[in-house]
Amino acid sequence: MHDEHADNFDEDDELDDLEEVVYGHDGYPLRSAAIAIGDPSPELGQVLSADSTFDIVKPQRSALRRIIYGLILGFICGGWGLLVPYLQPGPRDNLMYTIGVFFMAIGLYLAWIKTRFEAETNYVGQWGIERCLVRGSPTTPPVRETLLFSNAAALRVVHTRLMLQTVLHTATQFEYTWTDAEQKKIFVIKGMFGAKESPLKQGHAWHFAQVTEAAWTDFVYNQMLEQYERHRCLEFSLEKGTSILVCDDYLEYRTPENALRIQAPDLETAELVDGWFTFAPRDEARFGNTGKIKFHYSKLANAQAFVRALEDFFDFDPDDFTATSSPLAIGIIS
Repeated sequence: MHDEHADNFDEDDELDDLEEVVYGHDGYPLRSAAIAIGDPSPELGQVLSADSTFDIVKPQRSALRRIIYGLILGFICGGWGLLVPYLQPGPRDNLMYTIGVFFMAIGLYLAWIKTRFEAETNYVGQWGIERCLVRGSPTTPPVRETLLFSNAAALRVVHTRLMLQTVLHTATQFEYTWTDAEQKKIFVIKGMFGAKESPLKQGHAWHFAQVTEAAWTDFVYNQMLEQYERHRCLEFSLEKGTSILVCDDYLEYRTPENALRIQAPDLETAELVDGWFTFAPRDEARFGNTGKIKFHYSKLANAQAFVRALEDFFDFDPDDFTATSSPLAIGIIS
């Protein structure tokens, strides 16, 4: 990830208008109120979509109000440490004072961070993505974070459904993480939305994550097809030296110890259920339970490219592939 300060933003300058960009990340024409700071870098190539949160975040709070919030939160967090010596005097009074002050400082710090102004403009291009972040004040010079797809090796996606008493779906957290060849994190898109929050409004990070994953999948899948011309297989990494191969007429699950192969004519079950890919052979008596290939969506690098490979190599329809899955499968994986 490349961080650098963009051109200084003068307080008297007007915010750039995003009306020239036809589509937001949700696929609809971008709202006229959307404003941006910072033009996309030329390295992104053709800009596919853009959006901004400058027009939808809460106005900046005054420093005095933020301090008051911090003091209230600090007292809630650590005020008990100051009250205990008065209610129950004892030899540990100094320790309790220290603990109380410590937690009050934490509360004050958290309130100060959480109430600061924070907004971003982000772009999705053919060759990469970029966000321009502004924190503290709308006039603060933005920090530019750029991910060129050519610098990334893998994308892994984690979706977590938050449940109330294991029954009621209340919200969904999501995190899209790109890593380089050394498995170092180089770009992250994350956020959360409520179970009843539908449809999501423009500017939500979910739209940014979805359209970025699509652009990345186009890029990396074309690269993998070049790999196929040399090896006649596409290899998708999992974890700890494990991978899944999609080849002309078979799937192969490789671990550091062994390899399990299912020939295309023997493949009976191919499912994505509640975040788990499962591939089972037709002749269970011959293969047994050990003949099944099963792994979690969140562990698979470039999962949507894997689904595309199944479609191209084995004529799987992605809709049929998840026909027996929960309604949230692929769209929302837990």
